[in-house]
Amino acid sequence: MRAEPVLQAEVIIGGTSVVLADSEDRRQLRRQIEEAAATNGRFVDIEASDGSEVNVFVTPTTHVSFHTRQVSPEEARSPMVLSVEGNWDLL
Repeated sequence: MRAEPVLQAEVIIGGTSVVLADSEDRRQLRRQIEEAAATNGRFVDIEASDGSEVNVFVTPTTHVSFHTRQVSPEEARSPMVLSVEGNWDLL
């Protein structure tokens, strides 16, 4: 019997990808990012799925995107968080 897929949300802020904790309120996080972008810059705290807290500095020019997808429970338990900038050789 296959386990039901779960919803996994990710935010990419200025080149840093963070898989969000289930307890992170995405709507509230979006509001905080929008409010920070309306200033000269402010830190926004994000709870990551691995239990860590990520602090990002958001300015009016910071690029932000949200991605939501369905994954297997196994994938959801072991997210990979990498900066999308730089050279990665994952082979």
